[in-house]
Amino acid sequence: ALGRPGATSHGAIEQAAFRLFGVHGFAGTTLDMIAAEVGVGRRTLFRYYRSKNDIPWGRFDRTLEGFRATLAASPEDLPVDEAVHRAVLE
Repeated sequence: ALGRPGATSHGAIEQAAFRLFGVHGFAGTTLDMIAAEVGVGRRTLFRYYRSKNDIPWGRFDRTLEGFRATLAASPEDLPVDEAVHRAVLE
């Protein structure tokens, strides 16, 4: 195909990857398969994720940052188990 590959999003890549992981397993799914499923080139995937492992785990740090912020904002007198439960739900 000529021209620039189409744009995509983290969400579109994740949905396609998890669909393929469900069918072929993590080890049996290649970046080329994910790229084809999304309709972009392999190089485009690398703009979003550095590796296949980063698709399920790469943005986990952002989730942890939000979790920490939610815990830090919890009332001091809230029991720890309740604070953690609320943070997980949020």
